[in-house]
Amino acid sequence: MKHFKLIFILLWTLFVLTIPVLTDAHRSGCHRWHSCPSDRGTYTCGDLGYCSGCPDNQYCENGQPKEKKEISPKRSSKARNDFMKLNPCPSTGETSGSCPGYVIDHIIPIKRGGEDTPSNMQWQTLKDAKTKDRIE
Repeated sequence: MKHFKLIFILLWTLFVLTIPVLTDAHRSGCHRWHSCPSDRGTYTCGDLGYCSGCPDNQYCENGQPKEKKEISPKRSSKARNDFMKLNPCPSTGETSGSCPGYVIDHIIPIKRGGEDTPSNMQWQTLKDAKTKDRIE
């Protein structure tokens, strides 16, 4: 019984000391602020405004968020039309005109360095668009 307690204490200590090492892999640098969308290829360090662990990129410079431009970038109606020709409206099936219940969303927002091209666009429900706008 004496050895059992000693073995239990040693294993528990080893376990407790290992936890910070295991969790640190996803809590260092860019991953400190949220879960790991980088595992899905959808995350760019600093895209949420936290730059302390990020290299210089379109969002961060010297560990600080870059200043946001006050002027909204101009959107191309040609890019929108090209997107609609390739991706008909989910509610009507049309390749031009309005699309009730949906908006065209930029996957990577233009204000965060995304391009105004059909490859960076997707259909998004109005409900999902409102949710996304709150966090962008």
